Formats: sequence, C-alpha cells, structure tokens
Amino acid sequence: MLPQYQVEYLYLPCLITFIYFFILFYTFRHHAIFTTETYGQFLRDTLPASEEMVVSEEQLAEVPKTELELLAQDIEVFLRQSGIYTNPDLSINILAREMGKKTEEVSAAINKVINKSFFDLVNEKRVEKAKELLDSKVNELTIEAIAYEAGFNSRASFYRAFKKYTSLTPSAYVEQSHS
Repeated sequence: MLPQYQVEYLYLPCLITFIYFFILFYTFRHHAIFTTETYGQFLRDTLPASEEMVVSEEQLAEVPKTELELLAQDIEVFLRQSGIYTNPDLSINILAREMGKKTEEVSAAINKVINKSFFDLVNEKRVEKAKELLDSKVNELTIEAIAYEAGFNSRASFYRAFKKYTSLTPSAYVEQSHS
C-alpha cells in the first residue's frame, strides 16, 4: 500500500499532468477539428435541422380558425374528462402528446381561441377542482393536501392562483361557503 503523501504529492500531480499533455497532443495532432472550415461545415450540417424545428407565425396562420376552435373545444373536454391538469408536472408538451396533437397547434388554440396562456388555463382548472374539494372534503383533508390533490406544486402557488381566480383565500372561501 502506498503512503498517503506519495499519492497526494507525487502520483496525482503526475497523472493530471499526463492527462493534460495527452489532450494537448491530440489537439495538435487532429487540428482539423479546430479550423474555421470545419466549424463552418458543422454549422451548415446542423442548420437545416434547427430550421425545421422552428414553427413560424405564417405556418400557424395556415391552420384554419374553425380548426383551432374545434381544437380548443377538444382541449376543454379533454381537460375536464381526463383530469390531467391535476398532474403537477403537466406541460403543454405532455398535454399535446396525450391528445395526439402538435404542441404548436395546442398552444395556438389556447392562446388565440381560449385567450389564455397554458398555465392560466391549467391553474383555472386546478382552482375549480380545489373549490370542489374544499366544498366536499374540507373536514377530511387539510387545505395543503387539497392543493396537492388539485395539482399544485406548493402551498404558495395554490394560494396565489386561488386568490387570482376567486379573490379569496382558501380559508375565506371555506368560511364563506359554509356560512
């Protein structure tokens, strides 16, 4: 077994120096990967792939308004029937995938037809669910448990959204609804 001081002061610095010079040697030996021509070729090869991923406003404008309206209705029905909005990790990508639609189309339908952002729509549904739970299970669950069951990640986000859509705190809502 090697003494600790030999490892710390002799072997480890030698190993690090060897690795450094190994990388330096292969950098000079294969210098072609660091030239401007190869970098330019790399950009030319990757540019078309990145351009395909960008969806322009013109492409979204090609989707007929009636199709967006139907999709908006489908989104509302899907959210109501599936209850997917109670998933705290829900994103627009997950919603689109579950519906079998393109993310861009779902986003356009929510923004242009429903006139809300995705997060406003989801939080509104979550607050509706929380109100139902507060009316029916207020004696069985804590307000925080109801928030998590409705799909909120934290107590603070629940209180903020609840107050935004009802102008009341959850406690005030419970007092008002039971009086």
